[in-house]
Amino acid sequence: MTLKTDSRGCIDISVLQPHPLNEKLYPMSKHSAQIDLLGEQMLKEKNLSGIPNHTAIDVCPETGTINSGHFRYYSALRHGWKYLRAQIGRTFDPDYEEYDEIKFLEKFNKDGKRDEYEWETLVHNYSIQNAAFEKKFARELNPQERNQFAIESRIDKEKFRKLVVLSNENPDIFQKVLDGTYTIGKAWTKAQGPKSKEIVDPNRHTFYGDLIKYPSIAKHIVERSISISRDMFAVGDNIIDDPVAGWEPQFKTTIWSNALMSALTEAFNLTGDKKLQCASAGAVSNKTYADVLFQNLTDLANKKLNGHDTYFDTQIEVKAAEWNKTAGKTKI
Repeated sequence: MTLKTDSRGCIDISVLQPHPLNEKLYPMSKHSAQIDLLGEQMLKEKNLSGIPNHTAIDVCPETGTINSGHFRYYSALRHGWKYLRAQIGRTFDPDYEEYDEIKFLEKFNKDGKRDEYEWETLVHNYSIQNAAFEKKFARELNPQERNQFAIESRIDKEKFRKLVVLSNENPDIFQKVLDGTYTIGKAWTKAQGPKSKEIVDPNRHTFYGDLIKYPSIAKHIVERSISISRDMFAVGDNIIDDPVAGWEPQFKTTIWSNALMSALTEAFNLTGDKKLQCASAGAVSNKTYADVLFQNLTDLANKKLNGHDTYFDTQIEVKAAEWNKTAGKTKI
């Protein structure tokens, strides 16, 4: 059977099927919100012209396999639409070589139809492509080939190198880049860490006993951080949350995270316990990457080992979370 479009240039979506590599390259769990957003735009187009998609999807004439247009296809399924504008493209070969097929699909997805240059998608696709390349050629993409991928993806070569390394070696820090909490430069600096402090003190201080000994710590952290956050959000008649002129969501999390950091620092210092005196990341006396540094505990911990090695600083890292409509989009 050879598929054809009708007089409007449309095809029945019941004869279509996703490309086997699409879920691997663009997992639905990562792109569901984009598909919903695209569906809203397609609904407007359908109300204007009667056809949901202005740009045609590209399909195999024999199997109905989609070469390009998966997000438009999934949007149509969610809305219950029966037809999409289509063009008949290359015949799908089920015995494809994965790397070659990825390179073929790539040309569709770097033409402005999708935000192919969003960092998470870019690094993910590079990883998939690198694995396919290794499967075919028994080696990974070399630095020159990685740079070529970056150039074709319209991203600075050095910036992309750092993103790839962060994704592989420091996923927590990489996530902060995606959240907008860190710039790539700051993330790279954080990832390097204090090279001379690579040993964890087996007898390091734990803070659970302090919370029991000083109940005021937890009480102060909760009350003070809430108070600080409320004061911040009240600025400019709560313009931060304004539906038209409001701030970017990641900065709301930053306010909450910093409020917690400052409140925690105050709470430990207010105990009067000398060993628990500390400084936040914003303080001059905190010269490390720690959110909250305990200088006196650090002095005890950083004993010399083998004449040169030292322990990690004694510190607390503060994390904050923001609910973002769905569990999959929530950042912690």
